Amino acid sequence: MPINRKIFVFITVLALFSPGQRCFSQAEDNKPAVYDEGNNWLTFQSAYFTVYYKPDVNIRKVLGRISGRDIPISQNPPSYALSGIEAKLAYRLDMLFMRVEDVLGMHPQNVNIKIKIYKYRKETNEEFCYLNRGNEVCRAFYFYSHNTIYASEQDINDSVISHEMAHAAVDNYFSSRPPEKMAEILATNVDLHLDD
Repeated sequence: MPINRKIFVFITVLALFSPGQRCFSQAEDNKPAVYDEGNNWLTFQSAYFTVYYKPDVNIRKVLGRISGRDIPISQNPPSYALSGIEAKLAYRLDMLFMRVEDVLGMHPQNVNIKIKIYKYRKETNEEFCYLNRGNEVCRAFYFYSHNTIYASEQDINDSVISHEMAHAAVDNYFSSRPPEKMAEILATNVDLHLDD
């Protein structure tokens, strides 16, 4: 669907002149994460994601928080070797990502993005501060060099995760990453049209 011109101009101006509105990372490529993917995480695989979550995260609650918006569902949904709540969460994440791709008109090939879900925003912020050497407070962020979305049970919802998925899709689609402000405009546009 074509975007309303006034909305597009507003978003463009907002993205260009809003300092620090988003936790977007351009830290060192070889910097390790604070928390590794070892025994501290539970994990499952979907068609597009490897999802890691801390043992204290209520993934049933996470599923409820990312299922609020009525998005168009794909005619060819993926199938899983999972069952129960993990299969439902995998399906919802994949449907959101497929919708993000459709809104962007970008379908990157062979995508496998990590999603790390913490219990609290404080943990997400600690990871952000470590990776970026800053102290910004954020609800979620995408870190390009780890191809990872970081979020918390406390803050995750359809809009937050779709916005970060859009950053991942954009960065995985182009052979050279677009400028940060342009990527932000595209990701913001996804949220506006997610449930069109």
